[in-house]
Amino acid sequence: MKIFTTMRSLVVCILLLSISQAEAAATLVQSKSVAVNTATATNTVTWDASATAGNVLVIIVGSDDYITSGNRPAGYTFSTGMGQEGFLGHYLFWKVAAGGETSAQYTLSASATSSWITAEISGLDASPYDVSNGQLAGSGEAYTTPAVTPTSGDRYLIASMGGSNATLTLTLSTWLNSFIERHDIGNTLGSGTRDTVGYADLAVTANGATAYSSGATYNDAGGNRTGLIIAFKVAAGGAAVPSRALLLGVGP
Repeated sequence: MKIFTTMRSLVVCILLLSISQAEAAATLVQSKSVAVNTATATNTVTWDASATAGNVLVIIVGSDDYITSGNRPAGYTFSTGMGQEGFLGHYLFWKVAAGGETSAQYTLSASATSSWITAEISGLDASPYDVSNGQLAGSGEAYTTPAVTPTSGDRYLIASMGGSNATLTLTLSTWLNSFIERHDIGNTLGSGTRDTVGYADLAVTANGATAYSSGATYNDAGGNRTGLIIAFKVAAGGAAVPSRALLLGVGP
């Protein structure tokens, strides 16, 4: 009987550890990308399903005009380096969802074409922001984000590459440093430059000293290049473990 009790305790410990690890994982719940091929000043970005309270919502925009401070998506945070403006205006905005959100708006300084990406991420901390940065360059077939050094702990990193070109729609490939591409979208019509943005992510356990960056290869060397990178804190798991253990019938 004692052996059985000890074995059962061991199983419970393993189960609780597994649940804790699962709850701590950041998960891309939903995402989408749209090319706005007609010059438009005020644009509505959407999610296919209502956001869940506590999840993090991300909006990435690449445009042929700029988004000024008064025209950013309402209620969203504009973190360090998350706006790079050359021939291309490249932006990343984020917020913790109140719950029920299905859309948001951004307004350009003038009617122009643009491309956007939206994402919803679960499993992040209630105060998720850790560190971010961005940079831009004139041209090139390959470009990178700057490097950022997250604080210690589980972190979810988003890298976003941008580009503009006067004659063709840029595409992205060969993302660096194990980042996984989720979206790569560019507009194809309209006057002015054609604007492309991409989204790639990576989950890491940071040690507070190691720097992370990414980058991608473009299908043409002409135009403007931008790179953004942001790190979010992953929530600590295990807050609801005891009640879950009892529901699973492994209590004392």
